[in-house]
Amino acid sequence: MRQRGWLETVNMMGRPYVTAAAAREFERRVAAGEFSKPPSGAARKNRLSATGAAKGGQS
Repeated sequence: MRQRGWLETVNMMGRPYVTAAAAREFERRVAAGEFSKPPSGAARKNRLSATGAAKGGQS
């Protein structure tokens, strides 16, 4: 998230830290739906064989 620019961080002794203000701002943006995207499609359902086991699997 930091590399995409979604969170502002500060560098202390070589480690990135998220400030409390940056975390609040990120949570506000999430609640506003800024990072939401439309569904990519329906999930594929496994088809069951006559025995009730999924194809290719062992029961």
